[in-house]
Amino acid sequence: MKLYKKDFYNFIVEFGYIINHPIYKLLKEEPHHGDNRYDHSIRVGINVYKFCRYYDIPYHDITVAALLHDFFFNKDLGDVTVKQELTEHPKFSVLNARKYFRVNNKICEMIRTHMYPVTLDRPTTKEGLILSSIDKMVSTKEFCKYRVTPIGKLNLGQIDLDVDKDSYNEKEIFNLLNVFNIKINYKNFDNRAYLVMR
Repeated sequence: MKLYKKDFYNFIVEFGYIINHPIYKLLKEEPHHGDNRYDHSIRVGINVYKFCRYYDIPYHDITVAALLHDFFFNKDLGDVTVKQELTEHPKFSVLNARKYFRVNNKICEMIRTHMYPVTLDRPTTKEGLILSSIDKMVSTKEFCKYRVTPIGKLNLGQIDLDVDKDSYNEKEIFNLLNVFNIKINYKNFDNRAYLVMR
């Protein structure tokens, strides 16, 4: 599944109010899986969006839940064990989602249950199960990729993009990406480009 540039443009336009929110952007300072919580949340959001678009599943609520599923700060949790962080952070993510964004009960339910089966709260919808599964796939990849690298050197997130220059207005998308402090880095091999998020 590839995310075509026109689809990525739509993703940025539709969910930019979350991605560019000043409080949400503070997640860049929160360590997470060897990287930071902002990049992790964007990766999960993009992968959920791609999955739902590919399988023709309504994507809006689940993408919002994916972007907000780890919307918590270490200070929210206080001094807790790793196990307590795993089980307690969904409720703080729900509280922050409600505080800073307009979210419905379905979105909150997906956020609350995304740690299943680590917690006993089971997803009650197929969208919740999709979010939980994709979060674990992204997390596993991050652990494998980042755990061997010093955290201080990490600030990049990558997704595959199809190189199809006819499907978008190049100047328009580059201007938008600059607004959100996102840099495109083209590497010309295998007909792919990598989007590098800072």
